Amino acid sequence: MSGHQLLVTGFPGFRARAVVAQALERAPEERPLLLVHPRRRADAEAALAGLGGGERARLVEGDPSSIDFGLTREDYFELTSCVTELQHLYQVLDLTAPAAAAELVNVGGVREVIEFARVARKLTRVVHHSSVFVSGDRHGIVAEGDLAAGQTFRSPVARTLALAESMLGRQASIPLTIVRAAHVIGDSKTGKVDRLDGPYPLLVLLASAPRGTALPLPPRADAPLHVTPADYLARAALALAENPAALRKTVHLVDPRPLSVRRLLELAGQHFGVPVETGLHPRAFGRALLGNPGVGLLAQNLRGIIDLISNPVTYDDRLALELLGPAGISCPPLEAYLGVLLSHVADRVAERRVSDAPHKEPWDAVG
Repeated sequence: MSGHQLLVTGFPGFRARAVVAQALERAPEERPLLLVHPRRRADAEAALAGLGGGERARLVEGDPSSIDFGLTREDYFELTSCVTELQHLYQVLDLTAPAAAAELVNVGGVREVIEFARVARKLTRVVHHSSVFVSGDRHGIVAEGDLAAGQTFRSPVARTLALAESMLGRQASIPLTIVRAAHVIGDSKTGKVDRLDGPYPLLVLLASAPRGTALPLPPRADAPLHVTPADYLARAALALAENPAALRKTVHLVDPRPLSVRRLLELAGQHFGVPVETGLHPRAFGRALLGNPGVGLLAQNLRGIIDLISNPVTYDDRLALELLGPAGISCPPLEAYLGVLLSHVADRVAERRVSDAPHKEPWDAVG
């Protein structure tokens, strides 16, 4: 990797931490530059202290959505003259974020990435991290190259992520790869995750319910649940950056055999000793909800849960298999590592640590 210089935006966010951790682990000579918002400097320093090899990374204090990344002319010139690979993870993904924040971060950040790519002399790849949920309300099969297909969006976050992809796609000179993850969940080996959003409120509800108390299945429980473990996302994104065949491609990083919501809850119910059944038993259900921290999480994340479990859509990942298969990188099936995810949830419930957000989202810093 002689002459290689990695720049990562979005640190110390959960996905960016996974990418940096993988970069440091795979190459002892890797010395990544991390573009960190000033308001997140302390969080970033703490996160680096917890990473193996974190002392090899260097924090660059700036704002990825500001002109010239909010850097001095000298610091910006230094980046443009040395960076060879950019992993862009500075996005708002939280569906509860204000529309103005989504526009500022998701669109403003990509605008600055485009400007940076135009002047960065040694840049060989920009990996832009996006989401399969740019498909909006589409049904059926969504191909990796699909973007604009007349879909509508349930949130400004999804709309701005799609707009950001469109902006990048029009820049033919940028050495671009777009990776679309599903909802990013915990590491498949440790189960650790920051925010208990997406499917996690349902798992917290089960983990916190009295043993033996039956809980009802949610409606549309047979829809596929699209998730991506953070460690797979990191390995895949870094490998694609080095793959010439991934240039100007969009790649879906998803579980090719997703569990249904029903199956996930059945397995989680078995793990926690809480049966999951069709129908409602009001008295038992009331006992299960009394003082259950999952209720608050469900209320806070209702929009995201509905989006996650309600669309009968399949994300084609043939290109991901073609590009990553020879490197031995594939998305593990959720059932293979579900136990470690559920153990992490149980630990968080036992520690009464289910609603905290230890690492602020980008819009917390800028909004």
